[in-house]
Amino acid sequence: EFATLLADIKENGLRDPIITHDGMVLDGRNRYRACMDIGIEPMTRPWDGKGDPLSFVVSKNLHRRHLD
Repeated sequence: EFATLLADIKENGLRDPIITHDGMVLDGRNRYRACMDIGIEPMTRPWDGKGDPLSFVVSKNLHRRHLD
């Protein structure tokens, strides 16, 4: 899956910003890794501060993955 993401970002660029908070990646760690591997500057956006960081991460990931 990472190879597919890497190829897509190489071809189309980074479409969704990486969400950060206090120097940490809250959302987009694989997109960040792909950008580093390709050698492009990742587009980042600070977390909006709604709720708490842990709830944000859980919310974003529960919708994308099949987690129990």
